[in-house]
Amino acid sequence: MGVSSDKFSEIIEKGADKELRAGTWAVYGKYRRRRPRNGEKYIEAPAYVDLHEKNERWEYEPLKEERYLFLEFARLADDHGLDTDSPNTEKNEAVALEWAETHGVLGLTPAKGREAWWGEPQGGKDDTVAGFAYEALVANSTLRLYEAVTVDGEPDVEAIAPFIASRHRGFLTSTPGVARDWALEQVVRNVQDRVARYAYPQLYERPDGSFVQGWDFANLLGAMWLQMFWLLTADHKRRCDNWECNRIIAYEQPEQIASGLKRNDRSAGYSTRADKAFCSKKCANRHYYLTVTKFKRQAASSTARN
Repeated sequence: MGVSSDKFSEIIEKGADKELRAGTWAVYGKYRRRRPRNGEKYIEAPAYVDLHEKNERWEYEPLKEERYLFLEFARLADDHGLDTDSPNTEKNEAVALEWAETHGVLGLTPAKGREAWWGEPQGGKDDTVAGFAYEALVANSTLRLYEAVTVDGEPDVEAIAPFIASRHRGFLTSTPGVARDWALEQVVRNVQDRVARYAYPQLYERPDGSFVQGWDFANLLGAMWLQMFWLLTADHKRRCDNWECNRIIAYEQPEQIASGLKRNDRSAGYSTRADKAFCSKKCANRHYYLTVTKFKRQAASSTARN
């Protein structure tokens, strides 16, 4: 059955509502971890902080203001940030809650409303701790595989091997070319799957009445995977200045359409700095050791011997 003109107008009117715009995402002042008796633990922002105070909400534009959010999300599984063996641990709860308090939930819970196609910024039963951990691990494996096949020289077969099932590992790492082809297939498959599910092309009207194509997303997860999509198509990618590390820390992204919304004051400093040189403090310290401390120690040792 087709959509009546009245129903179509109703859908368009709702979609134009500022509160329902998919190009923005919301962060709430307070989130809580829910532990239902018969179900998985999940993250949710309550409607009210107490009986009389409504839970404050801020909107922001992830694609403009958190330009490297996917990289941050994917790194959660590195350096023991997440428990990878058991997803429902207290540590993963804490990580998922901290992420929500900073960036908002992933939006895996469908929004309320019969015509809604976007995720619910308040979270809910589908924004589980296990689901958050799983999505972070998928992002991590995708990014690490991509870094391994795009490093200078031949693909890093040793970095690719742990992601291959043991029964296929021997064949799929038999040559750098075979390992590269397998890794890129996984990367492209993951990116296309998430973008197809949670993002879509969007028309934006210029002041002169003409239109330009941009992108929009149904939830925060979709916004982040759009960033990974752009990473694959970027001409220039910046890697950590520590030459022992191959992590990507920045890349070219298309300019986003201005919506006129303003970021809340509490967000100041969220975005990755454009002049960032290292992926972590650990790499910055290691680089300083290799370029400064090591030579000072060698010079002091040589002076002592003489």
